Amino acid sequence: MLARANVEGVGTRGYVPVLEMVVPQWSEIYEISKPSYLVVSSSGDELLMVVRCLEERDHEFSFVTADVKVFKLVRAGGASCYYYVEVEDLNGDAVFIGDSYSVAVPAAEFEGCEADTVYFSDDYVEVKPHYFHLGPHDIGKFNVKERKFASHYVADPAQNRGMPPPIWVFPTLMKQ
Repeated sequence: MLARANVEGVGTRGYVPVLEMVVPQWSEIYEISKPSYLVVSSSGDELLMVVRCLEERDHEFSFVTADVKVFKLVRAGGASCYYYVEVEDLNGDAVFIGDSYSVAVPAAEFEGCEADTVYFSDDYVEVKPHYFHLGPHDIGKFNVKERKFASHYVADPAQNRGMPPPIWVFPTLMKQ
């Protein structure tokens, strides 16, 4: 599936700004209503798009992640011709997505991180403010290789009401 790009980057190193299209159209992959995140692999050589497929649960406006798909961007010969390929692993990375910064880290370098796993936190409070009173509740992890969900933090609903979504905090991402 080849497509022209619609996400653009602007560089200003010269006298005239340079505009380059870098990502194929979103509609080529998934419906625009599904949350998606662009993440650079920890090696810095791949651009990943992580897509969360949501489903409604329990009561109106309570959404949970029902599936996770990860795609990498691949160049197809021409300068502005790209396509996405779904991946079956993350090359040992752990990917963190949600309301804050999205990042990929080498899981082996972070104690407790699982390789080939997407960690996610609820980030729909601003998009769907009518369920803000529920607080963040869609928090978990998804192993891309095994295609399995698991919990990594279980929030207490009574204490979570009206709270903002959690954020990811890393002590350092730079090696000395």
